[in-house]
Order: sequence, then C-alpha cells, then structure tokens
Amino acid sequence: MNLDITSIGKIELTRLGDSSRKRKLLCLHGGPGMDPSYFFPYLNPLACDAELIFYRQGCSGAVTIDALVDELAQVVKFFQGSEIFLFGHSFGGALALEYGKRFGLTDLAGLILVSWVYDDKWFARSLVKYSDFCNSLQLTQEAREKARLSKPSVNVKCRESFLDFVPLYFTPKNHDLGQRIIANTEYNGELFFSVMGGYLKNFDLLPFIQTISIPTLSILGKEDGVVSAEYIRAGLAGNCRMKQHEISNVSHFPFIEDTDQFISVVKAFVNNKGESP
Repeated sequence: MNLDITSIGKIELTRLGDSSRKRKLLCLHGGPGMDPSYFFPYLNPLACDAELIFYRQGCSGAVTIDALVDELAQVVKFFQGSEIFLFGHSFGGALALEYGKRFGLTDLAGLILVSWVYDDKWFARSLVKYSDFCNSLQLTQEAREKARLSKPSVNVKCRESFLDFVPLYFTPKNHDLGQRIIANTEYNGELFFSVMGGYLKNFDLLPFIQTISIPTLSILGKEDGVVSAEYIRAGLAGNCRMKQHEISNVSHFPFIEDTDQFISVVKAFVNNKGESP
C-alpha cells in the first residue's frame, strides 16, 4: 500500500493508498491539538476504497478556529476535482462543519462525522453522568500542579489532560490500549489551550446542521463518556437526511474498539457515494 508525503506550503499531507483514485477520504483528527497518528493502523483498510489523506491541524501555525478552517480549505482546494469525503472525528467533526458553514459543502461527495461535537454543551451530559470521576479528576489535576517543581511545557500539560480522560475515551477492556495510544500521540499545546479556552466554550452549529443536504453519516459509540450518544442523537434530530450508525460496547474511538464494524459501515457509505447500499 502506497504511503506518500505531499507539501502544500507549511501543510504536510500523509497520503495512504492509490493517489490516482478520484475518491479521497480527508481525515480530520480530534483534540484539539492532537495529531493524526491515532488513526493508524485502524483506518488503513479504507485505503482499498479511497486514497486516505491526513495532516496535522495547526502545522501552518494556526491556533484559532478561523485559521484552522483556512488551513483545511487549502487542503480541500488542492484536491479540487476529486470525489472528496470529509471525515471528522471528535473536534475534527466540528472543524468539518465550520468549513461547510463558511465555504459550503456542495463540492464534497459526503461527510462522515464520528463521535462529533456541534455546540458548547458537548460535555455537559458527561459532567452529570460521570460527576464522581470528574470531581476526582479535578483533585488529581490540582494536586499535580502543586507537586510540580518546574513549569511543564504546554505540550506536556496537553498530553496529561488527554491521558486523564482515558477512562472516558475507552471502555474498561481497552483502557490499557487507550493509555498507550494517547501517550504516544504528539500534541500541540498552544492550539489545544487556545481552542479549548475560546471556540469550544461558545459555539453553535445546530442551525447549520439543519441545512446540510449532502450525504452525511454519523457514527457514535454507545458508551462514549465524553460525547454522549444522547447528545449526538439530539444534534441529528434537526436533519432527517443525515444517517446514523451506533456501535455498542465502544466509547469515543469506535474505529479502534470495533474496527471491523466501523470499517464495514464507512466502506458501504463511500462505495455507494453516500447513499444506502
């Protein structure tokens, strides 16, 4: 399977699969502030059906939502004329929707949203459902700050923040695997704290979601401890054209915890150009 690197200015693309394929799956990682390494090797089977495109958000220096949308627009423009599916996981879903809100989605073949967020209430249900965990986590983070003798880099603090949430990101049987994956991911702390402290505290994409007319697939894990199934179902309620697939016994990273089912669902969607098989 071909693996190539292409540069668009400061943006470095990792391309997996046959570059001559017209169909492209542009994969937007979550975070904010993570890198796309956690997609591998779990999404690799999709390269049999489309060329997979990955890049690290913020690699151009972007640390605001507007700049991240501009960055994404450069990548989409580079592949203009192709059959492009935008694939957004977690924060990547919000980024895909913000792109559509500004530039429209009519030039895309479809949209795939995984464990995604659409407004600033995304974590409210989890704070209630997992209040004991969140309260203990707050104490852990405060104790960690007091114990530090030197100021850590923002990237280290960012990694620690994600590691703290592994019990909500993964079901218990996969906590060890999740710990390894999150620990090995690279982080952009400046981007993380900028977007978490700004954009994600005050945004609402529900009005835009109601206008989406291109083929759209939503995938959620029923045990997601960060973005609840109830929250995503509420977001879909305003647009009956959007398809939904729910995977049992998985959390925030369904492509890791049930790779076979996830790949099967996405393959069926893209191979039928977003229509039901």
